[in-house]
Amino acid sequence: MRRQKLAPDMRKLMGPQGFYQSAPARAYTVAGSFLRYLADTYGADRLRAVYAHADFDAAYGRPLGELVTEWEQYVDALPLDEASVARAFARFRTGSLFTRACAREVARLSDSARQALASDPEDALKRYRRAGELQPEEPASASVRPSPCPNWSATRTRTPCSPRWASA
Repeated sequence: MRRQKLAPDMRKLMGPQGFYQSAPARAYTVAGSFLRYLADTYGADRLRAVYAHADFDAAYGRPLGELVTEWEQYVDALPLDEASVARAFARFRTGSLFTRACAREVARLSDSARQALASDPEDALKRYRRAGELQPEEPASASVRPSPCPNWSATRTRTPCSPRWASA
């Protein structure tokens, strides 16, 4: 997730607002990785002390920010092949519920664009583009920008790719 710039900031994640504003899969995975690192590196007793008192300075003798930087350096040094990075991106690309586009809005735009395609291609294209803007990380959004004809102009002049041209 860190290589794909999808990992939430652990410094913020350790507080309730940061955790709940992050995508659940990302938040739990990153927090779990950090806590596992702390347990493996410093022992379970210190981790239990953090759970009991929420005081990193008291448990580790160092502030949270330093521990996070140490963990980030450890994680960033782990060898990963491109296939693993791609799988992680596919799994964690979806953002928090609060940052995602409303699926109903995207569906409404896509449906209305499909209906307008034959009668008003420019309007349909605007609607498809807006649906794509709402979900830019979605690979399908690149293909949700159809044009009825690459040569279709604003004046709607018939061109060789127009269906009626072929029958004329």
